[in-house]
Amino acid sequence: MRTTQVQRFYAGKTVLVTGGTGFLGNYLIEKLLRSCADIKKIYLLIRAKKGKTPEERLTGFLNNSVHKRLKQENPRVLEKLDVVTGDLELPKLGLGDRDWATIVEEVNCVFHVGATVKFTEELRRAILINVGGTDSVVELAKTMKHLQSFVHVSTAFSQCLREVTEETFYPTDEDGERLLEMARSLDRETMNDLSEAILDKWP
Repeated sequence: MRTTQVQRFYAGKTVLVTGGTGFLGNYLIEKLLRSCADIKKIYLLIRAKKGKTPEERLTGFLNNSVHKRLKQENPRVLEKLDVVTGDLELPKLGLGDRDWATIVEEVNCVFHVGATVKFTEELRRAILINVGGTDSVVELAKTMKHLQSFVHVSTAFSQCLREVTEETFYPTDEDGERLLEMARSLDRETMNDLSEAILDKWP
């Protein structure tokens, strides 16, 4: 059977995915497993949530109707999914030393899809996840011994004041490192009090 360039690239590769249990992550993982069946392994960074362990959340993830076709046609490919307990909101992604070392040693490709996209999210938490989490994933990727690709999926809403959003990097009014330091050092109430001044014209 003839294979595509994408299939050949992912053959034998180990992938790390953040945000895999979300809407986009579900479809990404289904597509990778169905179209690139020779992929070696997919590590899913999953946090405990609403009383459920990361492993329990993976079970719920696999029960999503998105994966029905995979279960029918090639159920064994789902064995390539492996949970890594972590949290984008925490320093170093909340990873234990063993998991960090495993990722550094094994991962070839990263899909950073995880984020909070709630319009009503508190600014402190949004910064810790979307800025701090991304910073931590990048720092982890820098140490990976066999990294070949890094894909970051962001949100177009970050430029919501523009009528047209171009494919470019826009300057920011606030320094990301400064905001991250504030979010990490100030308590929730203080950060909430400062939110209006920080956001200014942004919703």
